Amino acid sequence: MTLKAPARNTIMNIVKRMEEDGTVGDRKRKRPKKTVRTPENIQKIKKKLADSPHRATRRLSAETAISRGLEKRILNDDIGAFPYKYRSTKVKCIKSEEEGPICHVHFQED
Repeated sequence: MTLKAPARNTIMNIVKRMEEDGTVGDRKRKRPKKTVRTPENIQKIKKKLADSPHRATRRLSAETAISRGLEKRILNDDIGAFPYKYRSTKVKCIKSEEEGPICHVHFQED
């Protein structure tokens, strides 16, 4: 097995990076700023919830012009609210003389 020398471009890139940064390590990546979860948007959602706490989250995101994913993060992380959807159920109870009443709960999709 023979080892090959690095390509000329590789050496040139290492020299260039050493001259610019003073190191040959990886450069720090730029990430987008978190600009949407602002205090103004959090207050906007808090105000809408205070006006109508039983408002659907889809309607809330449409009224505030904030995406549903971001709205869910604001509700869970910043406000501490956990939105959920009510579901109707059917309960069927059978009387048993030995064990007492036995109930079965059947969940329905809306």
